[in-house]
Amino acid sequence: MELTPVLLEQFADYWDWNEIIDCYHWDELYCMDFLEKYQDYIPASTLQYSRLWDKLVEDEKKQLKIRIFSYVNIKRPTHKAGQVYTKIDIKPSVLTKERLALMKTQVRLLYGDK
Repeated sequence: MELTPVLLEQFADYWDWNEIIDCYHWDELYCMDFLEKYQDYIPASTLQYSRLWDKLVEDEKKQLKIRIFSYVNIKRPTHKAGQVYTKIDIKPSVLTKERLALMKTQVRLLYGDK
């Protein structure tokens, strides 16, 4: 039997949620909306070690990279003597101190205290 969002919701009280959140072939179901919708069923004790958690972290890393790189404007002037010069301009009007602090915290949380 293939698990669909309709079946998942219809029988939410009867599923083994430890199994539901740890299946690799259900990646298309796993997202933040999924977690928010079924948070009352998902056991907090096993969430951090589940495939659902891994997928949420992967998605957040992708979104964080997109947000970081969307603030950076890379300019490459003409080649001089065979070298490529790259200048990175960060637009201060977009990146406030608070936003930079938030991004630093997000990176620290995603990659650990390194």
